[in-house]
Amino acid sequence: MANRPPITVRTFQLDNAKNLYFEVDVPAISVSSGPPSAGDFIQLGPDGKIDPSFLPTGGSTQAVVLTLTAGETINAYRAISVHSDGLAYYADYTVVADADRTVGISVSSALAGGQVQVQVRGEVDNVGFNFLANGVTIYLGSTGLILQTPPPDAPGTFSLPLGIVISASRLDLQIGLPIILTG
Repeated sequence: MANRPPITVRTFQLDNAKNLYFEVDVPAISVSSGPPSAGDFIQLGPDGKIDPSFLPTGGSTQAVVLTLTAGETINAYRAISVHSDGLAYYADYTVVADADRTVGISVSSALAGGQVQVQVRGEVDNVGFNFLANGVTIYLGSTGLILQTPPPDAPGTFSLPLGIVISASRLDLQIGLPIILTG
């Protein structure tokens, strides 16, 4: 932490319940200078908002990729779930147990027992996606397929948003909350 000016007490008072209150001057910054600003107090701007320099960079577009062991042969660009054996399998909207164990989209292929790269967040690029419209939600389908519309509403299935289409070949992977369907 950088050398900071001390916090100064301007006034204090004791109320009827014998609580002590202080009015203090706390040095604060209104623009971040990166790591040197760690631990500083943040001052709101004149518009009452935090300066964007304090916000993390990358947002949900920053890719996070895991290396998992495939429990079956897995092709690239399919939704993946991790089962109780710790292995990666195709996620499937007809398997309700996958509703809370879908972790991301494979960005590599693997044979059963091999290592597969699974992206869990961020922008996923694939010229094979061929999405029809930008800004729409994509969903989990069967055997890991990615759907551009919600899956059919049938008992024993669920709907799981996987992200938002950015372009014909790109999506912003943000796995949402599953909705169990009753038909």
